Amino acid sequence: MVAASRAGQPVSPADEDNLNFMRSGWSQLGSQWGRLGYNFVPLATLDMYLQCSVEVLFLRPIQSGVLINAGDLDPRVKPLLAAFRLPNSFDEVAASPPIPDEHPFFCLLQDSLQITEIKVTTDDLPLHPYERDLRAHDVFLGVTIRLNPTIPHPRAWVF
Repeated sequence: MVAASRAGQPVSPADEDNLNFMRSGWSQLGSQWGRLGYNFVPLATLDMYLQCSVEVLFLRPIQSGVLINAGDLDPRVKPLLAAFRLPNSFDEVAASPPIPDEHPFFCLLQDSLQITEIKVTTDDLPLHPYERDLRAHDVFLGVTIRLNPTIPHPRAWVF
């Protein structure tokens, strides 16, 4: 067995035991949230009474400052928000099985209902000095996530 290391130093057998204990705990949690061939571990669940606010800086080469298209939120923002929660269909996991290091597979939220605030700021995507053209679908996203408890909860003390 290869011992885990911390900053190049061997980990003690007690630390290795703690690490194995944590891995088994994560695996057990993942089996509770298993779906679509994956064992998920949402970091914020509904029973933790956590709400999520999302701020997105959306830089793109065209239509800067335009957020609403045809009465709907920009269709490129919706998949981003969906990526924070447990998936509901094979389309959301690219219909591919998990690779070995994706057990368990961590995600932020149990449900998109936990997203209670969204702020999207759009602006121009600057041209890279070594490129002459930007493609219409090039984007840069800066995302800030804040988890806020709605009521005190023993498992949500870090928030």
